[in-house]
Amino acid sequence: SVCALIFGLVVDPKLGYPRDWDLFAFTGLGYTILGIYFLLNVLKESEVKKLRYVTSALVWTALISTLPWIYVNAAEEKAVQRIAHILELNGKRGALGHEALAYYYRNRWQKDKEIEEWRKAIALIQKPRYLKNLGVVYVEVGKYQEVAWQLEKVLEKDPNDHLTHSDLGKTYMALGRYKDAKHELQKAIELQPKNSIYYENLGFFFFNLRSFEESKEVFQKGLQIDSSYFPNYRNLGFACANSGGNEDAIRYLELYLKYKPEAKDRNYVQELVRRLRAKDRVP
Repeated sequence: SVCALIFGLVVDPKLGYPRDWDLFAFTGLGYTILGIYFLLNVLKESEVKKLRYVTSALVWTALISTLPWIYVNAAEEKAVQRIAHILELNGKRGALGHEALAYYYRNRWQKDKEIEEWRKAIALIQKPRYLKNLGVVYVEVGKYQEVAWQLEKVLEKDPNDHLTHSDLGKTYMALGRYKDAKHELQKAIELQPKNSIYYENLGFFFFNLRSFEESKEVFQKGLQIDSSYFPNYRNLGFACANSGGNEDAIRYLELYLKYKPEAKDRNYVQELVRRLRAKDRVP
């Protein structure tokens, strides 16, 4: 017990018994149990049952062994410093720790620090999850070129990741790389042909380019694949309205309202239907 205590305090005081309970609690267990043994021998009465005696010893040992760890980690700033220090010692095994810190900073909207932690994790292990999460942060701060680079790296490791193809297509769209965007969005559908959301993404790609006829074809295809994906009724209604097909637009928009009576955009869609009935063109 004494040797273990010396190891915990001398080899690296910052990684001593109070800091990492799971690794260093054993350094205090020996003399803690011995001390409790003597204490209970003095205090216990003859009628105290042996089981209660043993239980008391175990409870007090657990408390004394755990409370220092709780004390150290109760302070948020100290806990973060502790993790950061351990990561410096763990080398390549520290990727999960950087991931934990990245989520910590994400919850506090400290984007620069979150990006830094994801980069550190990626430098240790090129996991697709890390690359994707870094891409998410870049989207949130508007750095679309960096997003594209991260998603391209993910596809180098897994070229059949249909979700990443879809995300990369939307990213290329934001960058104005329309040819590449179309290719990636179509690739996502090729890999996952029954995913209605991918048809929605490709349909809006054409919609944003004001290619309304192509947009309608894609939305219709999406409904053929899955008629229960109700947003595509609305999307098809938008496309029809913008291409002069007011009657079809009204029909699809009313179907959307029928299937999604609690839709968040219900008021907007109802107003659009009213305008179309009055033969107003959508601006």
